[in-house]
Amino acid sequence: RFRAEGRGKLALKLNIPLANVKNTKVVGDFQFLNNRIDSEELFFPFEQVNAHVEFTEASVRVPAAALVILGGPATLNGSTQKDGMVRFNMAGRANMDNFRRATAVPFVQALHGSTDWKTSIAVRKRLVDVVFESALQGIASDLPAPLAKTAAETVPFQLERYVTSPQQERIVVTIGNIVSAQIVRRREAADASIERGNIVLGGTAPEPERKGLWISGGLKSLDLDQWLRLSKSGIGESGRAQLAGLDVKFGALDLFGRRFNDLAINGTAQAGVWETTLAGREL
Repeated sequence: RFRAEGRGKLALKLNIPLANVKNTKVVGDFQFLNNRIDSEELFFPFEQVNAHVEFTEASVRVPAAALVILGGPATLNGSTQKDGMVRFNMAGRANMDNFRRATAVPFVQALHGSTDWKTSIAVRKRLVDVVFESALQGIASDLPAPLAKTAAETVPFQLERYVTSPQQERIVVTIGNIVSAQIVRRREAADASIERGNIVLGGTAPEPERKGLWISGGLKSLDLDQWLRLSKSGIGESGRAQLAGLDVKFGALDLFGRRFNDLAINGTAQAGVWETTLAGREL
């Protein structure tokens, strides 16, 4: 469901043959005038939308739309394809300095600068798939390691959302070679819970098959103390999940005010009870 706020103009032509109503023909044009569009189906709200949406009884076309996303200018165009799917292409330049003023999300407050991005949106039978991509060059990050970066650095970022049914979706996140995740979520109204998920540090996450959330892989360093502080300040949740297993290695892990070197953690949950093995230089 999409929500729009703002003014608009509608031009509509109907041809309804009384002898055969099924052959009704529709030709219309709706003009968005500085609207705000939001939806659970979108990663970010669309601000200052100015666009013409041309439609018939069987198709829709947006020739060129101007809008603001992530604090910066963007464009959108799209149309109904031969297979009946509606595809939209978007591109823009995110401005984190503007976006920070519009949101209180803590991790956004740690981002500065601007960067180019692109997005593809596919709509089929009221299900919306979205793929968002950016090299993040131009964005400086004050987030804890390993997600701190300078503005000059390039870190390919991709966020994908595929709706497999009205109640289920698959989320795929890739941040360079630092971390990747594949998450299957179940949605009930505004609530979401993680059914299955794989998070891989320093590698590519496979499609999850086991129930619960599994974390594997390794990093040269991780400042878990800082991440825990950021989490407590309200970083938010993408859905409830039960951690099912850990198999991770760190060259250096900062935790509880101490640094642990060459640390390996292996653990699984069995009937609600955790069994964990730790091995490291200080242990």
